[in-house]
Amino acid sequence: MTVSANAMRTLRYILTLVLITNILILNGQDKCECCTYYSIENEDLYEYFFNSDFIKANLIKQAIVYTTETNEQNSFRFQHAKFLFDSNGNISARYDYNQNGKPHMIKEYFRDDSGMIIKTSKSYLKEDESKTNSWSPTIIDYFYNQAGLLIKIKERDNKGNVISDSLSEYTTYNYDSKGRMIKEYRYANYSGSIYIYEQDIDYPSDKESIGITKNNGNDWLKTSSRFDSKARLIQQTDYDFPDNEIVWDKEYIFLNDRLTEQISKRGNGFTECPDNDEFTEDYFYNYFGLLEKINHKFDRVTCEMIIEYE
Repeated sequence: MTVSANAMRTLRYILTLVLITNILILNGQDKCECCTYYSIENEDLYEYFFNSDFIKANLIKQAIVYTTETNEQNSFRFQHAKFLFDSNGNISARYDYNQNGKPHMIKEYFRDDSGMIIKTSKSYLKEDESKTNSWSPTIIDYFYNQAGLLIKIKERDNKGNVISDSLSEYTTYNYDSKGRMIKEYRYANYSGSIYIYEQDIDYPSDKESIGITKNNGNDWLKTSSRFDSKARLIQQTDYDFPDNEIVWDKEYIFLNDRLTEQISKRGNGFTECPDNDEFTEDYFYNYFGLLEKINHKFDRVTCEMIIEYE
């Protein structure tokens, strides 16, 4: 059994979240909002949510996401996101909105003839959904090997120019003969401050993997992952060094080939979220297999996300 490409992308995404959180801590960022949707920002889950064949066949142009947030004080509804689809049913853009329903950011996806992403561009928006000139877009290029496996992503400078690796932020990936990722190397240069993360992954069996991540050469994180018979990621647990205590645990539950639930639990690791980044998400689909609702529950907050297709 070969670990699925989607599972490998999810592994990369979860590691990236941990790395970004670590960098944000070092730079003193504020706490995140109480109701933030992990799934809507996790591109690796879109494969389960949006049936591109059905979207293409039925000429669906967009999906608008509305959120109703209920906390201890009140309840309110706002437009959370909007997805645009191209003629092949693939996502071409994602708009994010703030809790007042005002446009905040757009991420655009540029693809080759086979539908593979070759570039993304993220820009801040004005209230009329046009791009602001106050902030430069973040542009990332994607590179693949002949087998179609992602081998590198690299960020351009703030003028959109390709620059040398030493001045950029980039990540490279290596795979074994089964197409399983065995090494991830991430390099980031933030105004002269260098961050290097390396993860080496071993597979004791087809249904499990162990990854060791080094932060600037020092052992930092151990990641234990489990896969089902279809090579889908079903659980991932991060442990710190040297105490081997749980930092983060995630579980994915599938039923009839659909992702139906995600459970996230925090251990002793730091999180920016006031509810300790512990949540449960339940996913509901319509008759055609398109995601139509997410119930997202924090300790003190419940959010219901409704997806409407046009």
